Amino acid sequence: MLLVVAGSCARKSTPTGKLRISLGAVEGGPTVNGVYIWGHNKTFGLTFGAHIPGNGRETNLPLKPGVWNFKVIAWDGPNMFEGVTRCGGHGDISFQGGDVDVPIHLTPNCGHPFAAGPDAQYLHTANAYPNQLKPLRLHTCRSLKAVTDGDGLCDHAYAGETQSFRIVLPSYLPRPEWEIGPYAPDSLKSACINIGAAGASTNLRIPVGNGIPESPRVYIEAFPEPGCGGTAIVKHYPVGLLGAQPPQGTLFSSVLHSVFFMKQGVNQGLDDLSIFGNGADGHGSGAGLGVDPILVDSETYTNTAGETRTWSARRRIVGTIPQASSTRLGLAQAFTDNLDFKVGDEVMWHVAVANMDDACDGNTSAPDHLTGGSYGFAHVTAIYGSIAQIEIDHLFPNGVDSDGLFGSTSGNLVKANAFGAKQCVMQLIRVPNFQKLTVTGNLTLTASGFSLGPAASLTSGIGGILAIRVKDRIVISPGQNLTVDMTGKGYPDNDSTANATYMRGVSPSGFTQTQCSGNGGVPRDCHLPNSMGGGVGSGGFNLGGGGGGHIGSGGNGQDNNGEMFGMGGLTVADFPSGPRYFPNFVMMGAAGGHGSTDGIVTIPQSGGNGGGIIFISAREILGPTASASLTASGVNGGLTTGGSVLNNGAGGGAGGSIILRTQFSDLQTIDSYVVGGPGVNGVTAGCGGGGGGGGRAFIQSCLSLTGLNAPIVAGGIKGTGATCLGALADPGQPGSATVNTNATHSFCP
Repeated sequence: MLLVVAGSCARKSTPTGKLRISLGAVEGGPTVNGVYIWGHNKTFGLTFGAHIPGNGRETNLPLKPGVWNFKVIAWDGPNMFEGVTRCGGHGDISFQGGDVDVPIHLTPNCGHPFAAGPDAQYLHTANAYPNQLKPLRLHTCRSLKAVTDGDGLCDHAYAGETQSFRIVLPSYLPRPEWEIGPYAPDSLKSACINIGAAGASTNLRIPVGNGIPESPRVYIEAFPEPGCGGTAIVKHYPVGLLGAQPPQGTLFSSVLHSVFFMKQGVNQGLDDLSIFGNGADGHGSGAGLGVDPILVDSETYTNTAGETRTWSARRRIVGTIPQASSTRLGLAQAFTDNLDFKVGDEVMWHVAVANMDDACDGNTSAPDHLTGGSYGFAHVTAIYGSIAQIEIDHLFPNGVDSDGLFGSTSGNLVKANAFGAKQCVMQLIRVPNFQKLTVTGNLTLTASGFSLGPAASLTSGIGGILAIRVKDRIVISPGQNLTVDMTGKGYPDNDSTANATYMRGVSPSGFTQTQCSGNGGVPRDCHLPNSMGGGVGSGGFNLGGGGGGHIGSGGNGQDNNGEMFGMGGLTVADFPSGPRYFPNFVMMGAAGGHGSTDGIVTIPQSGGNGGGIIFISAREILGPTASASLTASGVNGGLTTGGSVLNNGAGGGAGGSIILRTQFSDLQTIDSYVVGGPGVNGVTAGCGGGGGGGGRAFIQSCLSLTGLNAPIVAGGIKGTGATCLGALADPGQPGSATVNTNATHSFCP
């Protein structure tokens, strides 16, 4: 190849140089189909580029005097930038005017720093032509903060807005090295390439440069629609892909590709990406996760590291031993090391019940004392499964109370069951940290409901919570659905024993121990709510139970001629010590109360259970033709039967809590429900129960979630009783839905 630079003395300051290029002597192959030339003026810091579209063509460029060097690259494939690549160049030439011949020889050896960087990592060395450029793979991400190599995806961030792109090697007149400017219509462009969630692997062999101005400029036309549709955003890389400036782009090498990560999307915000976990549990796949539904607290699976793990082991905490910078917990039951818990696991602790503000710790003046609904996350630092102890990197507050949780190194956290005694129920739950979760068929995840049996029971005081983190993405196969179901898994109707002493709905404020009806109709105030728990119909006639409360209050049970109907449960705003709102507290829905009457001692049915807690943080949730359904609603209870006219309806349980955080989702449909359970209809002469209150749905994202339907937070419908003489029952009041899309969330890139 011969490059001729001819000068003219008409304007000595900017003589016109004529560049004539001939393609007659290309080594090692057929005539090339595309040629690109670029040059650099070291004296004045200028560069130019030109697409030479055929054989024997000429181009005219105004070349300023100075020290120039020239580089040429050519391709022989059917499409631009494809096929065997040939490279050549010429070192420094001092151009002061006049004609200068610049010989450039093109060979299949592209192992030059101006094309392939300072080392061989961007070259294929084991093919027919050993020094060919690796083809390009492009990822478009909304943040490049955590990208560290070419084998990952958009680590800790979500895919960018780009749906398709073209690579451009621009034709432009000499301009300053770092100046961004337009390019001519005859610039060399690739075909349009569509991009997916896993990036786009191409056959494009693009010179990456060596990060200095002698490198070829590269522009990327990024389109918001497939097929290069919509208005393009042009990304400029004036010193080549290897010289891309973070946070706009970064280049890595993989075994087969030059991998370029391009930032395209929302502006960067603060960084709190730990919310999506560390991926320690590997890749979970729907094909290998076991039965459906998956009961996450008891079933096992084998992760990609070959470890068999319990999905989400849980134990009741029965004591604490404060350490210098950690806490050793005594658990109610031994566990299997490295199956249920292992060092490094994330765990969630949750105070399910604290019937008094000082039940779990004594210093109620502190802002962080442990009332019902308190929770937090920590990591396991040591395990002693055979003796039922575990150590976590968290120091609990107020570790001095001899009567509460933290004065005890062993023993039962559920205090004496006598009425008025302190009750503190606290559990520890392993939180799976998946790298990726693939749903290959319709899949249901659930967990055991909260159990409040006898204090001595090893399995009491646990359940009701499903918590998962996914570092990268949840991927749901086309046309499939992921269901996360915690319906009726919240606070129960007391301890589920067939005894009339357990009838007001359980709530974060504990459970009652007194007999609530009978004894000639003498009321024991059990028609009043147990804080959020529904009250019991109390007295000598048929009465409906009250609905459980949460964000919305429970509805009152149906009255019968002025007797003491069960009152609906209160809300999280009604605690004497102040409201208990998320994110400082997270609660299950409270249970409804029994419908009741005089003379009942054995009651086989109960008030409705509240909804449980769903806690999911996943960086992305993907599946444009798939769907997800999250449900933590309360349920209806039953009838109080056992006499000729004793068929009274119980109150419904309150809706629970859904906390969903993600940066981005393209699911076709996302539904969420924290509905109160319905009050039960009375039968014969029975009265209806009140509806449960609605729960809380709290959804945060960095971008609007495609397919997200408004969360359903309605209160439960009221029960009816045709022959009751007093006021009708009430429905539960609605809960709260928070859908907060904001690119400045702490977990947004």
